[in-house]
Amino acid sequence: MPNLDATAKQSYTEPDGSDKLSMILRQLTAQIKPGATHLQWRKASVGQTVRLIPIGDVFYFQSDKKYTRVVFEDGEVLIRKPITELIEKLNPDHFWQIYRATIVNIRLIAGVVRGLGVQEDLKFKAVLKP
Repeated sequence: MPNLDATAKQSYTEPDGSDKLSMILRQLTAQIKPGATHLQWRKASVGQTVRLIPIGDVFYFQSDKKYTRVVFEDGEVLIRKPITELIEKLNPDHFWQIYRATIVNIRLIAGVVRGLGVQEDLKFKAVLKP
């Protein structure tokens, strides 16, 4: 019975001795664009404490002069990241910029309530903790 490890190694080794699998991985890595991954967590300093906020728990981001307000299920914090930089790192399938200074998590929107005139207010789903 042939040695399976040797057979596997031969099938992934080029005649010149280079590793075919390594070459494929290098090519794939070169095709990945920097910044292609979406933001998963956001750090926020609250006094002496640094909080890690899961991006999926964020209801919305709202620009407030030089700070951005992050509203999530446990409260809200201020961060020093402008909306223009945040929108580039968020998943566009989950976060939409609905106004110049507001980005919302569309997965957490329950509906839209019409107000006076052209005003519309978003209603968010209640987020239940496991």
